[in-house]
Amino acid sequence: MALSVSTISPPSGSTLGSTSLFIAGTDFDTDVTVSFGGIPGTVLSQTATLLEVTTPFGPTGQVDVVVANIAVPATVTVVNGYQYVENPTIISVDPNYAPLESGTVVTLEGTGLAETVSVTIGGEECTNITIVDDASITFRCPTFTEPGNMDVILTVANGATATMTEFFAIIISGQDTLDSLILQAQQKADLQNSKFIDNAEWARYANKSRDELYDILTSKYGNNYNMAEPYVFQVTGNEQRYPLPVDFYKLSGVDVNTSPGAGSGQQWATMKQFNFGERNKWSWPIPTTIYGTVACRYALVGNEIMFAPVPQGGLSIRLWYVKRPEPMTNGTSICDGVSGWNEYVITDMAIKAGIKEESDVQALMVQKQALLDRIEAMAESRNEGEAFTVTDIRNANSVDGWSGGWDSNF
Repeated sequence: MALSVSTISPPSGSTLGSTSLFIAGTDFDTDVTVSFGGIPGTVLSQTATLLEVTTPFGPTGQVDVVVANIAVPATVTVVNGYQYVENPTIISVDPNYAPLESGTVVTLEGTGLAETVSVTIGGEECTNITIVDDASITFRCPTFTEPGNMDVILTVANGATATMTEFFAIIISGQDTLDSLILQAQQKADLQNSKFIDNAEWARYANKSRDELYDILTSKYGNNYNMAEPYVFQVTGNEQRYPLPVDFYKLSGVDVNTSPGAGSGQQWATMKQFNFGERNKWSWPIPTTIYGTVACRYALVGNEIMFAPVPQGGLSIRLWYVKRPEPMTNGTSICDGVSGWNEYVITDMAIKAGIKEESDVQALMVQKQALLDRIEAMAESRNEGEAFTVTDIRNANSVDGWSGGWDSNF
């Protein structure tokens, strides 16, 4: 049987190469080679009737495909058997965020979009794709199951794709992206079309205003906002100070496992703090728990937590803390106002911009104060079903409320 080629599928792909295709035919030898416009491709797998090949890079347009057996020389050429096409590109996506429930209509701009066949965000297919022209399309976002920054992948008829990695933010109620905050602040300050303040400065305003809101929510709502997962570590038995978590902001509480290695499981007790002036008070006599372990107290010293006396080795310490806010560094960075308090950030950004422009910001200051008053008014009533109560911390580790005994050692 003579060497032959019957089909090449797909018959086109990107000028960047790396397109995987199949060549069907007869009498393919084990040493068969394939070239595209004189440039060798890579044979991934081979049978006598089927080749899997990846293409090299190539110029735009049609090229000859040459299949050749080496040991028993034979060559077949498929004239204009493969077409190189330019990859589509994505220049912008507006808006670049959508809520979980979505349905948001998005405009995508780029090049080579006239033959767009699909757009996915985070692997989910978008619908209602409308091709405006070769440089613009619109589509409707699908419903999403979880928030986060997602890849946008556009595919055209010849199989070529364009990708923007983690470019599209899926947000939940109460959240905004950095881009969204900037746009809303520009609108509030009546500076939407102004070049007086560039995007880098708007981003700095957003971070400063978000940090201000973060401090307010943390101080007014205590542990109800921004609590990190507890940080658990073991003490060595010869160290008094240990580093705090890298994202530590404010401490909420410290627990100690009073029964290391106990078969019944961990027995966590609340550890109390000491004033630095009392650092030697707890060193002699060394207090112990009813489990025989050393009872310690703690103090924060710089970026470390200090224990007195030195805790015995093997004990587990659990830190409950508020994490430090992460800087918003790109357009899809999330600002979580939790209960919709992002309006405070937007208003404060507009005030900062107005001050730089030397505009009258009195009305915005009144709006900001009203928002702050609302935050303070709601601080104690987020849990409408059960109000905060006063806790006797002397009995933090006592089940029945008895204030004596081992509980006083923590």
